[in-house]
Amino acid sequence: ENAPAANGLAPVFSPAFAPAPSEEHELAHLRARRFARTAVASILLDHAAALDAGRRERNVYAALKKPIDQARTEYQRRFLNDAPINADYLHSELIRTFGRNDEALLGPDYPGSMA
Repeated sequence: ENAPAANGLAPVFSPAFAPAPSEEHELAHLRARRFARTAVASILLDHAAALDAGRRERNVYAALKKPIDQARTEYQRRFLNDAPINADYLHSELIRTFGRNDEALLGPDYPGSMA
C-alpha cells in the first residue's frame, strides 16, 4: 500500500490510512444540510413571486437579498464559525433550488460560497 512510486518515493498520503470522520462531525454536516434545505424552502414559500421575478431577470439575489443574507448570516454563525464544517451547503442549495443548478441565475452581485 505504501509501495514506492515510479520515482522511488513513497506516497505522502494514502486514502487507506485516512481517519474516519467522527460521529459528531457527521452530525454537524447533517445539521448544516438540513438547515440549508429548510432555509431555502422557507424563503421559497414566503417569497415565491419575488423568486419568479428574479429568475426572469436572471438576478435572484437582488430579488431576495434580505432573506438570503439573513440565511447566510445564520448559516455562518451556526456552522462555519462554531462547528467543524468547511462546506457551504446553503450556497449549494441556493444554486440547486433558486438557480436551477445555474449559479448565473443568482445574478452578478451574489457573493458566492462562504467556505
